[in-house]
Amino acid sequence: MRVSICNDIILDFLNCRHKAYLKINCINGTISDFQKFREGSKEILKSKLLHKILSPPTSFDLEGTNISFKKIKFNNFDVSFDSFEVSEAQTGSTITPIELFCSIKINRTEKLYLVIKTLIFELVLNKQITTIKVYNSLFQEIKIKVNNEDRRIAKKLIHEIEHLYDSNVEPPLYQIKECVTCEYCERCLKYLKDKDDLSLLGGINISNITKYHNKGIFSINQLSYTFRPRKYKNNVIKKHFPELKALAIRESKIYIWNTPEIRNAESEFYVDIEFIPDEDLIYLIGVIHSYQGNVHHHYFWMDSNLGFEQNVAELLKLLFTSNDSVIYHYGSAEYQFFSQLKKKGYRINLDQLIDVLPFIVNKYW
Repeated sequence: MRVSICNDIILDFLNCRHKAYLKINCINGTISDFQKFREGSKEILKSKLLHKILSPPTSFDLEGTNISFKKIKFNNFDVSFDSFEVSEAQTGSTITPIELFCSIKINRTEKLYLVIKTLIFELVLNKQITTIKVYNSLFQEIKIKVNNEDRRIAKKLIHEIEHLYDSNVEPPLYQIKECVTCEYCERCLKYLKDKDDLSLLGGINISNITKYHNKGIFSINQLSYTFRPRKYKNNVIKKHFPELKALAIRESKIYIWNTPEIRNAESEFYVDIEFIPDEDLIYLIGVIHSYQGNVHHHYFWMDSNLGFEQNVAELLKLLFTSNDSVIYHYGSAEYQFFSQLKKKGYRINLDQLIDVLPFIVNKYW
């Protein structure tokens, strides 16, 4: 038994072709409590968006073609938009698909997903669609222009989706970042572990995995025997070495390129900012303060934007009272956060910030 290519399968194909194949062939996975919560939250938000923004007609008639706003079928595709906007002009009728998203920003993958659906509608209507209208979780309207480059890529992807459906050949499986929230995670992870698959290393993309396959290297164990130490100018590694990471796994050892020298002080802080990427919303700032051997933990919960200013004032009072203290963080998010605050007029010494990420990346395996 196989199902038609619906909206979800198109989006899955853009992220993981193997997942799309499993769904087409009705192979069920195990949905986690987190996934149930996330999907439930999306449905609640989407119903609010529909109620607040749209009062869509059930159908419209465009040049004698009656199209239901819910679904349209073309070959093996069965896709839909949330609504349409139809306007009349002297040059003829124009149609604008409308889609609701439960996030603030529309990423590249989501844009291609919308363009693919748009091209399918164009094939049925025999009419070009130039604009897609999107409403995000903040009820903001975003207009997406369908340009020629997007059309070219989307047409190619449509052919690839059709080929996957028609051939019914299981595509290669790789571990990607989306795996952690996928219902097939346990199934796929067991398969990859049994193969000792190269994608389990992390930090290695599919194109590089293909290059290794062309050299006859298919497993982490095989890759571990290819590492050859080299000398580098100024004792700095210029790139990531999957071979060394594989060797560390095989020998159960940790390899250190050199011992890092990190500036320290009597008063040391470690700051970690937690935020929701899709909404640019900081919900928690955690601080660990070490002073004269005593360690204290501080938590600044940002329940809403209303409490943001008060929390920021208390945070800066804790961190920047003395210019002699150092503030450790991991990655660029914290530095960007404090840089933005400084631009707003807050008294912040950015020289006190130390990003520990460069001391770790390409230094430990």
